[in-house]
Amino acid sequence: MGDDGSDHDAPARPGTASGDSSARISLVDDRDGPDGDATLDLGRLDRLARFVLADRAVPRRLELGLLLVDRGHMAELNAEHMGADGPTDVLAFPIDATPAATADATPAATADATPAATADATPAATADSATDGDAPGLLGDVVLCPAVASAQAAERGTDTTSELDLLLVHGILHLLGHDHAEPGEHQRMFGLTDRLLADFAAADQGVGS
Repeated sequence: MGDDGSDHDAPARPGTASGDSSARISLVDDRDGPDGDATLDLGRLDRLARFVLADRAVPRRLELGLLLVDRGHMAELNAEHMGADGPTDVLAFPIDATPAATADATPAATADATPAATADATPAATADSATDGDAPGLLGDVVLCPAVASAQAAERGTDTTSELDLLLVHGILHLLGHDHAEPGEHQRMFGLTDRLLADFAAADQGVGS
């Protein structure tokens, strides 16, 4: 990693525009009320998730759960798991560790460096146990709140799609054991996030349009 925070490691396994078709992803849009009125490009989120999993060489047998929720649901999760008031943008819940993750991974975090959530602050399995055999497993869940993402996008002068892309990659990297508590970790994680988003944008041109 360079001092500028960029990720100089070669991608573990380059993704494609359509992602790894064998990746196991469960995407659920569980938004209600006004928060559920906005139309999102769910296909793009699926492609981005597959791209990141392929790039990071996540075992195909591990399933990633993506859940889109409204402000009320996110506020409940934030209070239950983090003891925080109000909705946040993203929560990450690691379940089974992967070769890319560490056995003692720290709690996940939101894109603005405030704590998010894990079920018990550490992955449920070590990297070694998660790679034994070919039995299906669960990488973990990333919970996104598009309404909060949209508000943040307006504040930052960007758009909801870009904000959700950022949050999704951020959440998946937390599932893989990345953290940004320390300056060096922060540089590496956000450098990797930027690289993944740029590579996906280049590979995904014209897909889903």
